[in-house]
Amino acid sequence: MNKIISILIVFFFGIMLAGAQNNNNQQNQGQGQQQQGPRQPDMQKDTVPLFAGHFSGPIKHADLLKTDSLFINKPGISIAEFKLVLKKDTSMKDTALIRLYSKTAKFTPEMNAAVKKLIPGQNIFIENIKIKGQGGSIRGLAYDRIVLFIEKEK
Repeated sequence: MNKIISILIVFFFGIMLAGAQNNNNQQNQGQGQQQQGPRQPDMQKDTVPLFAGHFSGPIKHADLLKTDSLFINKPGISIAEFKLVLKKDTSMKDTALIRLYSKTAKFTPEMNAAVKKLIPGQNIFIENIKIKGQGGSIRGLAYDRIVLFIEKEK
């Protein structure tokens, strides 16, 4: 009888230990998923649009003003069109947006004028980027959005 009780105690203890480990693993996996964020493109495999060498993140105001076009990280592919989205008011209080469209890789004169008015801390969204392949067909991209913010000067 003591043997059976001992076996049952060991059995239940083993089940409890395995359940605790499983729960701990699930919590660790959940934390890892939360920390990852959105998948970043692989510059070797993915077709990625770039502005001044950036896909996302901070950009210096001087670099922003030097560049007036987008490019693709793969040869033989060009930008067919895109949309530039900015906040209308540089005071950061107004939520109205300006949407400007280009049918080439280059910024339009209106885009250049709007970009010159931007201040550090503002976001720049370049969206709905379409590319033209070697055959001339226009298509979208898996990464069709560039999100930048202007660095605050030190």
